Amino acid sequence: MSQATILCVEDEVEIREMIVEELGFAGYTVLQAGDGVEALALFEAHHPDLVITDVGMPRMNGFELLAAVTGRKDGLEDTPFVMLTALADRQNQIQGRTLGADDYLTKPVDFDLLLATVAARLAKRARQAGAVQSIAGPAPSGILDRLAACARQQQPTRLTLVKIDSYLVLSLRMDAAARSALQRQVEQHLQGLAEEGSVSLYGEGLWALIERADVPGDAYRCYRERQPVEGAALAMPFTASVLSIDLDWRNPVLTRLAPPALMESLALNLTFESLQQPRRRLSLGPEAYQLLESVRFAEHNLPEAIRSGALQLVFQPRVRLADRRVVGAEALLRWPGASIGALSPGCFVPAAERAGYAALLDRWVIDSLLRAMQQLFASAPDCVVSFNLSAASLDSDVPRYLLTQLDALGPERARRLEMEITETSMARLDDDILDAIDRLRRQGMRLAVDDFGVGYASLTYLKQFRTEVIKIDRSFVTGLAEEGIDRHIVEGLVGLARGLGCEVVAEGVETADQARILAQLGCHQAQGYYFYQPMPLADFRQLLESQP
Repeated sequence: MSQATILCVEDEVEIREMIVEELGFAGYTVLQAGDGVEALALFEAHHPDLVITDVGMPRMNGFELLAAVTGRKDGLEDTPFVMLTALADRQNQIQGRTLGADDYLTKPVDFDLLLATVAARLAKRARQAGAVQSIAGPAPSGILDRLAACARQQQPTRLTLVKIDSYLVLSLRMDAAARSALQRQVEQHLQGLAEEGSVSLYGEGLWALIERADVPGDAYRCYRERQPVEGAALAMPFTASVLSIDLDWRNPVLTRLAPPALMESLALNLTFESLQQPRRRLSLGPEAYQLLESVRFAEHNLPEAIRSGALQLVFQPRVRLADRRVVGAEALLRWPGASIGALSPGCFVPAAERAGYAALLDRWVIDSLLRAMQQLFASAPDCVVSFNLSAASLDSDVPRYLLTQLDALGPERARRLEMEITETSMARLDDDILDAIDRLRRQGMRLAVDDFGVGYASLTYLKQFRTEVIKIDRSFVTGLAEEGIDRHIVEGLVGLARGLGCEVVAEGVETADQARILAQLGCHQAQGYYFYQPMPLADFRQLLESQP
């Protein structure tokens, strides 16, 4: 592989050495500097292919270094810059983008994200220089023009996207010849499945095509098995994920979702899904149109909705089954006034995670909840309020941000706050996150495991967390009144939770029989429409104050 040269500029020696080491392991030649002055001298001497720079440094900061390079007139002014800083506020990002930064990453350093960013920027630069040629049609205009024609003619269309799994990481090991060989291999296969001239290279390791009507159902099975790149000097097997959607252009949602927007939504969906689980095979029909429109709207409009106050917190009361007294609530997020109609959290929270807004959204929830808690303490000092923290925010600075806010709240009130994390997210917690959660709990905050029973948490995780609350997922509550396995599962989950010394809360209770059986099985508390629907803060306060 031909080595690219990276200039790493960071005044903190330990951080710089770690970045240099990771880049070296990835096969890059790395230059290093402790400030902008040193970096500018190295830039003049070596002409690096990409610069990674801190922002806050002595003598010459990262912004000044970026301005010095972009102000050149010798062809080097287009050298890609990745800004790396602990400053996550919006104003610094705007300044960096305005000066010409290509990417803006925040500390602590996520090395997988950093390597993927470097690979993407170098690959884009290589394409612009003509280093990689595709035999597919022009992208993305080719596929967009074909889709627009199908829409005008209201011609039923089966659109398929194929995404090489972990393509950016794979491309680190490839030279230009190997990347071209991979593209030819995939495109030659897809052209045998597509309408003539409809295969387009849509992005990094991502193709789109319009399928012929006679394509067999197992046509993409080959991508589930690891296969070598034909003609590559090194053994570099790959797999791919595939998404197909049947498009009925008479559907009114598709009249609003133009081909560019549709392709953007599908490409993001496939990329996100393949990151979570490679070798995916997704098939969508008309029932997915509304969701695609909603998710795309959320991805484009969520930051403004947060800034403008369009989001709301509502509170679903939690009752003690022994006497049906309201003892707390779960704070739930709503977006009621979106221009395309009310959006559910099941739509816009995953969209926030995919678009990188999860931390921004969770900060808004924390700030709004703590303001609401001030009012709730006046109505019911013992009321416990839980809130959900997205899995994507667990490895950001959100736990640390919450810790700062709890310092102002005080330990007595912090004990009335309960953070819910899903069972499936427990395995992704590293030592830094666990330490942040431990400090939150030392401040008094309680920890709840949400959707218990549907994930993959082991008893080891439950022992390690010493969680105070386990919430049984609604999928097990629904069938409680029937003579089936759900009752035995709930009985086992309740017994396990009680053995660990946890409070047990059942979610999604909708009938009197479900509430009665849960009480008989030893469940402590429950929430659901049988008791109360989610309500605004003022109504919840009134409910609390009306209790004897």
